[in-house]
Amino acid sequence: STGRVSRALAEFVYQRQTGFRVVVEATILSKCIKAKLWENSEHVARQLDRIGVTLSSNMVKAGITSFEKILERNARDIELIVNRHPPFGSQARK
Repeated sequence: STGRVSRALAEFVYQRQTGFRVVVEATILSKCIKAKLWENSEHVARQLDRIGVTLSSNMVKAGITSFEKILERNARDIELIVNRHPPFGSQARK
């Protein structure tokens, strides 16, 4: 799988002692593949259970682009933004 390949790449460059920056980049790539999301993406909510592309897009449109912003928002506000019933907002904030 891609996850195993990216982890193997990170381990390979670490073992070869190719330089700190290469190891960092390989590790970031591995994390991005595992999360199925690029490092600089605004769609951080996609990493949460039961939140896909559409719900994540709604959250980005509402300015919720980080885990900190998810925690700052009221659970009921999140439910209104993504058009879901309680306790969806409370579960998303956990």
